[in-house]
Amino acid sequence: MAEDDALHVNIIYKGVETSFKGRPDQVYRAAISYLEKAIPAFSLASKVSFSLDLQKILSDVKNVLAYVPDQGMILIDTISSFPMSDVVMLYLLKCYLEHSLGMRESPSVAVADIKNALTHPEKSISSRLTELIKRGWARRVGRGSYVATLVGVRKISERMRPETK
Repeated sequence: MAEDDALHVNIIYKGVETSFKGRPDQVYRAAISYLEKAIPAFSLASKVSFSLDLQKILSDVKNVLAYVPDQGMILIDTISSFPMSDVVMLYLLKCYLEHSLGMRESPSVAVADIKNALTHPEKSISSRLTELIKRGWARRVGRGSYVATLVGVRKISERMRPETK
């Protein structure tokens, strides 16, 4: 691994400093392991919390979402064959991923933005969002904005996983 490709993480806790350097996945695991040992409450919280593996999600949706340097994440043309509720959920997932990757300030998105991106009638999009909320896959945040829930992110990524399609 080239020096430029290595991730460097320094942790200082209660006067003890430790450093990790290497591939991002190795550094992540080492840092989490250290935190679990140094802070027992962190270990307990990590065992009962529900989290998602971003790399796994990106792998699951690689056939429907792509990254274009000057545009960010885009939905790939193959989505036209999916039910509209899945397409709307994929757009919410796109916003969630962009936020998680630091490409977007917030994971929430307005109905008007979904309408412009997907070129479907706003009423149809609103109806699909209502379905997604009833399933627990999305939730409303403020007036006319929506965000994918962790359950929704997991469900749509599992549905898009290449071996399940």
